[in-house]
Amino acid sequence: MDKKIISFNDFAKSLNYKKLKTNLERQDYDLKLDSTTFKDNFMCSDSYIKTKIFNIIDIIVENTQIIKFSEFITNLFEIFNKCIIMINDKIKTDIKQKFYIYYSDYNSIMYPYGKILSDKSNYWVSVLFNYYVLSNNKLDDEILNNIFYINDTYYIQQLKDNTSNILFFDDCIYSGVQMATNIYNLSIPKTYNFLNFFNNKKKLSIPNIYIYVPYISKYGYNNIVKNTFDNIKIIYKNYITNLSDDDCKLYNKIMLSDVDIIDNDKNIKSLVKHYFNITKRHSLIIFEHKIADNISIPYLLYTKLPSNINNIIGTYEEKDITGNHSKKEIKLENNKIEYMSLLQNCPENNDCFITDYKKKDYYDKYLKYKNKYLQLKYS
Repeated sequence: MDKKIISFNDFAKSLNYKKLKTNLERQDYDLKLDSTTFKDNFMCSDSYIKTKIFNIIDIIVENTQIIKFSEFITNLFEIFNKCIIMINDKIKTDIKQKFYIYYSDYNSIMYPYGKILSDKSNYWVSVLFNYYVLSNNKLDDEILNNIFYINDTYYIQQLKDNTSNILFFDDCIYSGVQMATNIYNLSIPKTYNFLNFFNNKKKLSIPNIYIYVPYISKYGYNNIVKNTFDNIKIIYKNYITNLSDDDCKLYNKIMLSDVDIIDNDKNIKSLVKHYFNITKRHSLIIFEHKIADNISIPYLLYTKLPSNINNIIGTYEEKDITGNHSKKEIKLENNKIEYMSLLQNCPENNDCFITDYKKKDYYDKYLKYKNKYLQLKYS
């Protein structure tokens, strides 16, 4: 789509509603996380390391929520209805109100000022909002004339008056870093830096910003509120579990099972941070319609884990109660490394994760890359 700003109805003309409808009517899968098979086949000559690894996996598996596709769509449509109510209420108060749906999802590091990534969830959910509104006659034509789709950051930066409203849609917000950065990039001239932003953000004139998302972590919510503007409103349905949540502090529990591993180059690495690549800002949720990246969730939730630790970890350091280190050796074996997944009942080739905005070859390449990455990193 070449236009940088397009009307709500014109945007609909570019969509395949028949395909959208078919996609939304798909059946749920009975996905589940099960560590039983992994544990039964796991090979490790050191019971101490084995216990630590099982403890970490148990914490992750027991606290991860799996969202069926039908449940996700129900909650998404509920969020859409809240947006529709907001639009109606604002138009009743002031007929000059305009609404701009930002439908480009940035990779804020590689494309800070304007590459459209149409295989991203922000675009897909924005498309579903269009489909939902028009298929169900949720808004009058007069109101639809005041709603636009936009992907031009410069244009948005010119919207200063109180009659302009920027709408963001997404399926889930995990750490909130990407959304906060997107809002910063959209709202702030290129001449600003983060220091200028924090020193002057109360003086900046910006439009009203609304974020509509069915799922969000408390960590992500606070990240957006803290690092953007005071007039941002986040409308959500459910909180998701994040490892840094104060009410569960799962990350601290996981770190109790951490062990220092010594690699072949004599570097000391963390079992939690390097073997499992778990970070404090990870969330614990799996959707049937997508695989989040390993910045958002621990990769052990969707990729395959090596089952023969003997061929991966040769040496580790154990701390005693006084904090002293003692080096431990794991017996190395020549057995081939087998990889097993904790995620069960997913159709072959992960077809359950394929949606309109994700092509099948994307996941084929992505999962192959992840498994290759594991083998390169630890073999």
